[in-house]
This record gives sequence, structure tokens and C-alpha cells, in this order.
Amino acid sequence: RPGDPDGDPVSGGQIVRFYDDDRDATTRLFDRFRLSRHFGMLEYQKAFSERTQLAIQAFGGYLSRWSKRQRGGGIGIQPDPTAVDSSDGAAGTNDIQDRYAWSEGADGRVRDDYDFFGDVSTFAGGLYFYHALQLRDDRRGLTPDAEDAALRRSNWGETTNGSIFAENRFHFGRLSVTPGMRLEFFGQSLDEDVNTTRTVGVPLQHKSDFLFAPLFGIGTSYVLVEGEEILSQTSVAGSKGAELKDGKNVVAPTVIGRRPPRLELYGNFSQAYRPPTYGELVP
Repeated sequence: RPGDPDGDPVSGGQIVRFYDDDRDATTRLFDRFRLSRHFGMLEYQKAFSERTQLAIQAFGGYLSRWSKRQRGGGIGIQPDPTAVDSSDGAAGTNDIQDRYAWSEGADGRVRDDYDFFGDVSTFAGGLYFYHALQLRDDRRGLTPDAEDAALRRSNWGETTNGSIFAENRFHFGRLSVTPGMRLEFFGQSLDEDVNTTRTVGVPLQHKSDFLFAPLFGIGTSYVLVEGEEILSQTSVAGSKGAELKDGKNVVAPTVIGRRPPRLELYGNFSQAYRPPTYGELVP
């Protein structure tokens, strides 16, 4: 329905907006969002040999998220922009949400190339750990642009996740077969501190859940067309591919492409899972 950027008024001052009318039209006049995020990571790498490498990462961060959103309206319907306060119904109020999250974790993995049936195969495996703590506060503003209000709901959520993973790429000429597995441990809890929306007499909820999921997969690939390697012909001192021997720059050609392009056929089968959300723990 192009050609009508003002939309169509309906009952209660609401306005139906169509995306094709005006893609730049503002329909949420009072909504605001603020996000602050701080994150850091440390990494340690060690090569025991040309075939064996170790990598360890440690990370952590803090996130603060604040938002306010005018209530009312619906799918394709703008909340009443003339609403002043709660006497004008839902559109005269807003939902204010504060979220704070602290997280930390570590990841360690090793890779080893080894000879197997006249070719080079590769093993990779490691451990992963993650922990997060979240605080969420919900308020109901008495005007569509309220910045603060009385607390309605407050809860703490905690997530702990750990996994052990490994895979091995068996290489037989043009054929590669890669089986792998991942053992996931997932714990989650939610504790309500405040909930004024619950019926009188209904206690605050404290729920937790633990999940163990063994996951397996296998992948295969076959190179149909290998392609001839295109090597660099020149190299300058100090650049990649150049070596210095007896004070002279010696050209060490590097692969810069293939002609014709490499053509490979591959396929895989793997398992996955979805842990419950905080909302599913405490409706």
C-alpha cells in the first residue's frame, strides 16, 4: 500500500503503519535503549614442535543494558503518540528494564599432526568452561516516557557451562574422514527476589536445571579436482617467503592460488541441543 505515509487512523488514536509507506517513519516515539559493554581476553600459545601446538584463552566481561518501551499498539499498529499518562490506557505507560551481566570463562585446546597409513592425520581436542551471572529488574512507568518507576520484578540468573571436545581428521589422499564428539555439561538457575505480579500467597520461584548432552558427529570430504598450485615467483628481503642465507636474499616460493580452482565434495552429520531459557525455568 504505497502512497500513504501518514497511515490510517483507527480507534483510540492508534495508527496503522505499513513498511512500504515510509521506511524511515518513526513509530516508537518514546522508546530508548542504552548499552555498555566491557570485555577482555588473554591468550597463551605454545608450539612444542612443528606438529604439536597448544592454545589457552581466558576471557571475561561486564554488560549493562537499559531500555524503556511504550506499551500499547500491536503488530503493525503504532502506540497512541498522544497518550500522556496511565489514564490513557496501556499506551500511557511503559516498560523499563535494567540488565547487568558478569561473565568469565576459559578455553584450552591442543592440535597434533601424526603419520597414519602413509599420510598425515590430525587430532584436535580440549576443554571449555563458561560462567555467567545476570541481574534483571523490571519496572512499569506511569507515563509513556518515564525513566524510572517502582520495582515490579527482580531476579538473578546463573549459567555454568563446561564441555570436553575432540575430533580426528583421518587423511587418505583425496579422502578425509573426521569423526568428533563433544560432552556438554549445562547448569542453570533462576531466583526471584521480587515479583509483585504474582497472585497473593504464591511464593517466589527458585528453579534450577542441569543437563548433560553427549554430542557426536562425522564429516567426510573428497577432492574432485586438486588444481595446480600457483607459486609466487619473486620475493624481497624481509617479506613473507624470503629467507636470508649467507647475507643473501633467497627466494622461498609460496602458494598464492590454484589453477583450476580446487573442487571438493563434502558432507557431515552432527547432533545439537537447545538448553532451556530463563523464561522456561520460571514462567
